[in-house]
Amino acid sequence: MSLWRTRRSSSDEGSALILVPTLTLISILLLGIGVDTVAAVFAQRSLENLGQSCALKAAQALSPGAFYNSGTFVISQEELQIDLKSCLRASTIPSSLTVISSNATTSGDLVEIDLNAIVHPPLVPSLLKNISNISLTAVAYAQEVATPN
Repeated sequence: MSLWRTRRSSSDEGSALILVPTLTLISILLLGIGVDTVAAVFAQRSLENLGQSCALKAAQALSPGAFYNSGTFVISQEELQIDLKSCLRASTIPSSLTVISSNATTSGDLVEIDLNAIVHPPLVPSLLKNISNISLTAVAYAQEVATPN
């Protein structure tokens, strides 16, 4: 038996000192991107719901005079814009979502609502300074349906 122990040299010594902090940093970055992606998806859904509800409200802005005169449903453009603005003011929009433009158009009895918004991601701007806002767009259509009396 040998009295001297031979020490095996390993080239892997100290690799945990580099590997663990690197993997921790990568996982934190991926977690932040995941949270911001989920926040953007929820903001997009909120914007689409807002557009749909405003389109339905605007489609109910029928011009009674035009209906009684011509027998067709005609949506007043002035009432349409007023209803869109009041719908946007009355809605509950998440604080991270900012509606930057809205437009309502009509063709006959069909209403189209275009909403453009930006969402401010909660985490990534603190990690990556180049990403501060994500642009979102929602388009909704509604049509007034005649109900028999």
